[in-house]
Amino acid sequence: MIADGEYVSCIWLDDSSLDKTSLTVKLQGYYWVDAFTVCGSDQDSVYIEVRPLPGIDLGRDTFIEFNSSVTLIATPGYDNYLWQDGSTSFEYYTEAPGIFWVDVSDDIGCKSSDAILIEPLFINIFVPTAFSPNGDNLNDVFVPISAYEVTMDYNMMIFNRFGEMVFESDKFDYGWDGSYIGNPCPVEVYTWYIHAEPRVKTIFFSKPVELSGNVTLLR
Repeated sequence: MIADGEYVSCIWLDDSSLDKTSLTVKLQGYYWVDAFTVCGSDQDSVYIEVRPLPGIDLGRDTFIEFNSSVTLIATPGYDNYLWQDGSTSFEYYTEAPGIFWVDVSDDIGCKSSDAILIEPLFINIFVPTAFSPNGDNLNDVFVPISAYEVTMDYNMMIFNRFGEMVFESDKFDYGWDGSYIGNPCPVEVYTWYIHAEPRVKTIFFSKPVELSGNVTLLR
């Protein structure tokens, strides 16, 4: 607050120790000043209202899947919104990962901001731990499942407990029926290895996937 004019002295809040032409305050309330010149004095007052900053929360950092989208919502009801790319809506839609931020301001110009990190969810391959090739059409074939439909270079090899390869496939949807050279394999635990690499590199598919594990053959 500033007392304008050519004054000999200015006393704020009737406190003689506050004899200056400006006063910095942080609390809400009424403030007044007595200003003195060689011709007399004058008084003025003002009420200072402390308003909270705009409340804004984009939520926790999250992930985005391939071929999906995320809608970010800044708290509606404020006068102005400004996203990192210049968008001005309280909602923001994205199909890509990245760091996103928004500035908001209310009717008197008070500002707040928030940011969120959206990371890519890389290709996931889910592999069963057991299967039962007994002809009942339930879990008869050991085959991995991908979270995404994407063209990839693929190879899966399966070995028995003696280290002999009993199955190999270069097609993702072609699984093992539990046989070797036309004969049923015994009930035991087998080891598998998978290599998968999308043919088109994107931020979601930037590197090969190398997996290994065990599967139990049941009858």
